Amino acid sequence: MCRCDNFKGFGMNSHKLTKKLSSCSRLLLLLYFVQGEAILLAAGCPPYEPSDYCCLASKITVSPAGQYPRYIQYSSGTFGGTTEGCGYGCITGGVGECGGDHTWGCSTSQGGLITGAVTYTSNLQMTPESGCVLPRVSEAVNYSILVDIAKPQGTISFPESGAIVKSDDMITGEATDDYQLWAISAGSQYYSFLGDLPRQDDGGYLYYDRADSRNASWELPVSAVGRCVDTLQEITLNLYDAVGNTEEIKHSIYVDCSVPLVTIDEPSTYANAWSDPTRPVIRGYASDDIGIAKMWLVIRDMDADRYWNGSGWQAGAAIISVVAPVGKTGSWEYIGLTKNDLRSGRFAIKAYAKDKVDRVGMAQVTVGYTKRLYLGKMDFTSYTIHAKDIRNIARSEDTNSFITKTGEDVIGVSAEITPYRITGTLSPYVKWDVFGANGVSGNPVPALVGNPSRFYTRIPPIPVYKDGRGAPLSYTAFPRLEYEYEGETQKYHSPSWKTISQDNLDTLRQEYVDLATTYSLPRTSFDMDLPAFPGLLVSPGFETSRHDWHILKYLNSKAIALGNAVGPFGVILRPNSGYRCPIGNKDPNVGGEYNSIHMLGRALDYQQEGINSSNDNWTVWKQSQNQGATEYLLYDQLNCRVNNGDLSAYTEFKLPIMINVKCPKQNEFLRRVTSYRHGHAGW
Repeated sequence: MCRCDNFKGFGMNSHKLTKKLSSCSRLLLLLYFVQGEAILLAAGCPPYEPSDYCCLASKITVSPAGQYPRYIQYSSGTFGGTTEGCGYGCITGGVGECGGDHTWGCSTSQGGLITGAVTYTSNLQMTPESGCVLPRVSEAVNYSILVDIAKPQGTISFPESGAIVKSDDMITGEATDDYQLWAISAGSQYYSFLGDLPRQDDGGYLYYDRADSRNASWELPVSAVGRCVDTLQEITLNLYDAVGNTEEIKHSIYVDCSVPLVTIDEPSTYANAWSDPTRPVIRGYASDDIGIAKMWLVIRDMDADRYWNGSGWQAGAAIISVVAPVGKTGSWEYIGLTKNDLRSGRFAIKAYAKDKVDRVGMAQVTVGYTKRLYLGKMDFTSYTIHAKDIRNIARSEDTNSFITKTGEDVIGVSAEITPYRITGTLSPYVKWDVFGANGVSGNPVPALVGNPSRFYTRIPPIPVYKDGRGAPLSYTAFPRLEYEYEGETQKYHSPSWKTISQDNLDTLRQEYVDLATTYSLPRTSFDMDLPAFPGLLVSPGFETSRHDWHILKYLNSKAIALGNAVGPFGVILRPNSGYRCPIGNKDPNVGGEYNSIHMLGRALDYQQEGINSSNDNWTVWKQSQNQGATEYLLYDQLNCRVNNGDLSAYTEFKLPIMINVKCPKQNEFLRRVTSYRHGHAGW
């Protein structure tokens, strides 16, 4: 319907307006619809009144908002704009219902592309006397809108209705629309057919006129609409076109949310063995939220690297089908493996379960299998062996330690077998592993008898450690039961063991063996006496606290006697080295002889001290002879060494006073001739 409104002088030249209209008449427009188009059959505006005039021209515009081809509209479609003119006016030619005033608009419930023109007519005219140019009394303008009144259409291509799908699968399908698709949604997830293109701006819904926006494929995650339940469920997807027309798509599916659970309960995962080795059954449990479709096993002989194929062993991988539980949960079992098919060793068993959407669950166990040997009525594996004691049986005392010297290296181990005594029947099957440097294994000698029973093992030859070991030696004995059955060697190691380690004294004595000295000192040769002079336990440049033991009892007495002997001459004995352990004697800073009697605690060194040091050292040297020393030496300032008076060649040197002398023989040591740096006395 078109309408005339009173503009109340808007936009007119008021100084020339002599009269205002107080009313307007309305005209009903009759519209007929022919082939989907609205056509104006009769139109008119109120008559002009000659007594009124103005100089404002009529003008009408259409707003670009919502106009085709940039925009597409949702029904009802609208278009409109603004007008300018004198007095009252009228708009004609629009489809649907149009409204007047300086802002006008029309709407229609039609769909499709709608085009045409609207005309604005002013109801004032000019009188010739006004002096104005005759204004336009009417003006027309074209419009064009695209209105989408149809819903989009969509189909689902995957999955089929009633199918089972994974929760991480995608639902896929196709969508069509007469003009432009926008999106399809499922829960909080949606798929946009426009991609990154904006759907609208301030003018309305944008129209891109693209083929791939009218016919397109889509995908959405099952997890957006499906729930983790074990029943058939209906899902709903919403399909939208560009202006918001919506179509619901309904579908029914099962959703599988988890991988099948499968266990191996026999053989035991914890015991790693069959509960009944005569009947090596493999069984377990399997379940799935929708259902198990298939099960199979892979059985591998780990020692021989071969696979069980259901009737025999083969080199390559093989699978064995297993009857799967019916429904969603249940037990399974495989009895196709017998004790005759197995050899003693390790076997890896893997059980697989596949559900109806091809998810696969797996369980595995590594199991040991042992052929059974019966001794009388007792299964061999039912016996238990324990280490009870370990001793050095080559020594009558101090049996908790040892050295590798022959005669002190025989170790005895006590053992017992339960629940029965060790008999002649069991004895051949008992063996030992003794771990340490060059460890030993094998049967005990002599054979085990009694309960507990004792056997002996000699510590094996030990390589020479010329620089010492740095730590005490120790040996650990592990008893085991071992037998051969059907061509296989079987071992059952005891969970208990015993260890024998060198004590501090034997650790010291081991140095005499390792450094291959000619001295063989019993344990009674060593003491813990305090030194009579601090220097008697000093090895220059060497850490002396590695041992609690030493040999000082004899050396203390000799040092005290020598100190008393030099005292009347006003000399104080200053020893700087006495007893040395073999490693300390070998230290480069010491420079001890290979078989130095320092290692026997029978020698001491002394050095100059004070102003009269040369005389002091000479006095000590002289008195050491009187005290029965068999070794008595002095060293001059150039390290000229005289060994018991035997000097095959003299060493020449010059004193500060430029007197040419020769290094004297032992019996030629003179006072004040040279500065004797230090001396040595040994017994």
